[in-house]
Formats: sequence, structure tokens, C-alpha cells
Amino acid sequence: MFHLILPAVHLSPLGQTNLYFQSWELSWEQAQRPLTITITLIAVLIVTAISLHIYRKRTSQEGNWLAVSDPEKIRLVLDQALRERATLDTMFQGEWSQRAHFSCALLAVEPDRGITLETPGYTHPQPTWISRIVTCHFRIASTRKDVKWLFFHFSAPIIDIQHHEARDAVVVQIPKQLQRGQRRAYLRLEPFTQDIPELRIWPETFSNLESDATGPPMTTFLNTRAVNPVHILNISAGGLLLEIRVPLHQLPDEVLEKGKRFYLHFLLRDPEDGGVKEFHLRAQIRNLFTDPHNGKRLAGFSFTAYRKAPEGVPDNWATLDGKGVEAIDDWVFKRHLQVYRQKGLT
Repeated sequence: MFHLILPAVHLSPLGQTNLYFQSWELSWEQAQRPLTITITLIAVLIVTAISLHIYRKRTSQEGNWLAVSDPEKIRLVLDQALRERATLDTMFQGEWSQRAHFSCALLAVEPDRGITLETPGYTHPQPTWISRIVTCHFRIASTRKDVKWLFFHFSAPIIDIQHHEARDAVVVQIPKQLQRGQRRAYLRLEPFTQDIPELRIWPETFSNLESDATGPPMTTFLNTRAVNPVHILNISAGGLLLEIRVPLHQLPDEVLEKGKRFYLHFLLRDPEDGGVKEFHLRAQIRNLFTDPHNGKRLAGFSFTAYRKAPEGVPDNWATLDGKGVEAIDDWVFKRHLQVYRQKGLT
């Protein structure tokens, strides 16, 4: 057997240096791909983290659009509530929330002391109430003529109890923030004249049960008309409240009964660009009552379905199943925000 013996190759210092750099270049090319991937992943994670931080910050700011945090503005709102003798719907937070709920009269607003609330006669404030957190809902008038309401609520601890012969009272700490909104499933708006240019109502009958309402409406509201058979008191994503001004004998028999169903067509004026948006809804009367203060006959309508496609398209109605109309909810929110801005509270 023969063994092939190769002569040893001796590289010069320059050759060794070139070989070293060639090997280093090859190693760098091998490592470059995973290193590039790693750097890219790190960059993506950094960008994602920054984007998430910005989104959370913006969401938090949007959530506070309807909050009043300026102490001077808070004082102005509370002072107006005091002048208007506002009633504060008061309830405890936590475990007491279901069993302690009452309405209080606003007696005093003192920056160095707090908000003094007169409790109703059937309640008896106890020392154990001190330091408990209560949530108070109230409203103030946005205008003196054709009054519309601005709704607020806040949470604060009870800091003192007062007992008098004629009445009892609790003193609540002045809140650091007022939240705008109502104690309801959906935000409601008492519309101004220009907000809803038109409303038309048809009763649901056997002839239009599976189709859109046709023919002359049962009643019509037009904001350009001085006298209307109905007046829109408030609207929300879940329904609307109407004052019935037409004499009952002029309405079809048994049309105004709880549970009766109707077709509603109305227009809402956009608070931003002034355009109008059209709505076609089915609704049901949920409440019928007479206002004990002024004797007005009121009817509460709950939205049950909305038309999601152009007229004449089969199966173009979508049931709400107790949910509100999102587009109306957005409109009410925007209109409220506009009113608060005009009031200088945002």
C-alpha cells in the first residue's frame, strides 16, 4: 500500500493574512442572515410597543373627552346646579349599591368643606357612612329658553354627617372630575329644533307586515312647521320619547296602546357637516303615561329593527334584539359633545 504524502505548504505572512480575512468574510456571510432576521424582529417589536402605547394613550384621551377635570369648571357646574336647586340621584358603590339609593337636595357647595346634600326623610345617615364612596347623578340647564339638559355624574367619599331637627344631611368631598352622561343604557339627547328635521310614523298592519310602509303616514313632525301633532322629547340609540299633542279622537282606534308596532322614518342632521342622514326603523310602544307635572301625554318607543338595504330589496330588515342603533348612538354622542363645547365645558 502506498501512502501519498503531500508536501507541507508554508504560507507567507501576507498569504496567512488573506486567508484569515477570507475565512472571516465567509463566517460573516453565514451569520449575516440570522442576525438580520433577529434585528428585524427586534425592530418590529419596538414599533409594535410604541404603536400600542400611542393607541392606549389616544384611547384614554378619547375616553376623557366627556370629562371635566378643571377645578374652576367643576365649581361653575356645581354652582349652577345649586342655583337651579338640582336633585342629585345618589347611590353607594360596592356592596351597598343595590340597597342604598336615594335622591338628595343640593344645599351648599363650599370649596373648603364639600358638597352638602339633604337626604330624604326616609333615610337616616349613620356614622358608618363616612368614608364610603357614593356616585351622584344630576343635570343642569344648557339654555334658559327652550331648556335642554346637560347631564353629569361623579364619585366621591362622604366626609361628614349632619343631624338637624328638620332634616339630615351628608357632606361629600368635592370631586376632582365630573363625568358627562346619564344613568341609562344609552346616552339620550333632548334634540334642538334643527336636529331632527322630519319624522313620519305609520302603524304596522297586515298589509305592510312583510314590507315597507306605504301610503300617507299616520302622523308627521316637521321642524319647519309651527304646530305639530307630536313633539320629540328625547332620542337615543334604543328609542325615542314623544309627546302626543293630537286629540285622541283624531287617531285610529286603539292605535296608542302598549305593545303596538310602528314604522318610523326620520332625518338626523349631522352635527359636524350639517348634512342629513335618513333612518328607517320599526318600533314598539313600551310606555304610555301622563306627566304628573304638566299633564302631557307621552309615548315611549323602543326600536326593534332597522332597514339595512334599499327599499324593495327582500329581507332588508335587521332585528335589533334589544341592542341599539349604532349610528344613532354615534350621532347622540357627537351632538352632546358639540353642546358641551358650545357651553365651554370641554
